[in-house]
Amino acid sequence: MTHTPSVVLEPKYYLTNFTTLLSGVKGLYQDLLNESEQQWLARFYALEEDEQCLLVRMMTRKGEWFRSDKLRYSELTNPETLLANLALSGFVDLALPDSPKLLADTLLTKRELLALFPKLPKSLRKSELVALLPEQMPHSVSTLPFQVIRLVDNQILPMFCLLFFGNRYQEFAQFVLENLGIHKFEQYEISIKTRLFHTREELDSSFCISEMSLRYEEINRKSREDLIEFSQLVPAPHANMPTECIRNSLPQ
Repeated sequence: MTHTPSVVLEPKYYLTNFTTLLSGVKGLYQDLLNESEQQWLARFYALEEDEQCLLVRMMTRKGEWFRSDKLRYSELTNPETLLANLALSGFVDLALPDSPKLLADTLLTKRELLALFPKLPKSLRKSELVALLPEQMPHSVSTLPFQVIRLVDNQILPMFCLLFFGNRYQEFAQFVLENLGIHKFEQYEISIKTRLFHTREELDSSFCISEMSLRYEEINRKSREDLIEFSQLVPAPHANMPTECIRNSLPQ
């Protein structure tokens, strides 16, 4: 029996994948990117390599809120300095959320929550404790053993993936499958004439519908009211075929 040799990924393989994604997007859709996206690209290319790496690490994780003690990667040194530079460049915000409920729900363990609010009943589940939190942030929040980070512009990667893949079902993780030899991208020529999107309106419509498709998976589909409210958000038919394919995947 022959064994396929294991693939060892380079320490910063994800940055290589991300720059490949950006090159593809710029090559085909530079003219459709809005001013904010153009500026984001310019700011990204102005970063040092390790700053780019930490930013991509956050962008490819779930959500927009992070804690600094969970952003430790062997290939990156001095993460505190990297975060400070990313904040200066406008890629992350290091301020606390306005709501204790948001902080507790997204970043705190039950033990940490009770340490901040010691008067809460310890027998309750975390979700029940979160529901009891006040509107005001306690002074003791300054004792948290980590820095709170919010990723700014967290819709950039989904937008670029939509442009690169032409859909939202393929995500950035698809590159890793390619790296490991599990999946190979099809090789074919795409030009500005044959690209999927030709106007910003087509792109925005497709992105909006893709977001709705994802949201549909999260709503209570047993609730008639929720389904009616959702159906009223479904946009009208569009002349662009990729947009229509996504729209037709939504419940009618």
